[in-house]
Amino acid sequence: MDGRGARTVTLDWSRIAAGSIRDDLVTLAGQRFAAHGRLDEWRDLLATLPTDRASTCELASDTIRIGRADDLDPQERRKLEGQLRQLIPWRKGPFDIFGITVDAEWRSDWKWQRVMKAGIDWKGARVCDVGCGSGYHLLRAVGAGATCAVGVEPMTVFQVQFAALEQLARPHVWPAVMLPVRDDALP
Repeated sequence: MDGRGARTVTLDWSRIAAGSIRDDLVTLAGQRFAAHGRLDEWRDLLATLPTDRASTCELASDTIRIGRADDLDPQERRKLEGQLRQLIPWRKGPFDIFGITVDAEWRSDWKWQRVMKAGIDWKGARVCDVGCGSGYHLLRAVGAGATCAVGVEPMTVFQVQFAALEQLARPHVWPAVMLPVRDDALP
């Protein structure tokens, strides 16, 4: 707990180091994230999101669904809706989070439908999505059977969106991570 009584959320980049991602890339990712001017605001937001309340997590449908409306009481849902608005812009989506529609700027489900027409076998796949935004396509790849999905996204707000999705989805977990770096920082 911090001095204000809120849970302290530590964004642990070291878990990204498993597998083939180099230690220096993990260090760079942590430095980029820490340098953002709204970091304290976003940490506070992440610390107050509901956790371990999602009764379901559906990654295989056009709209990624985390939880159901009745998993939270109406007051909690109103608070969460305000918190999700603090993370605008949501570029890639759509998402349904505890019955709250997050209508993204781009209909990423349409692009995913075109990708699926290519007949890719996602089972056991390892995926890297460069410019992944909030992680919509990472999560859809996991929903289709990918066992590892790594996103590359330099925009900090999208990193925070993904961290929020991860936290809101608990107790459900997925084999996906995001690195807040540009593609030229990759090994």
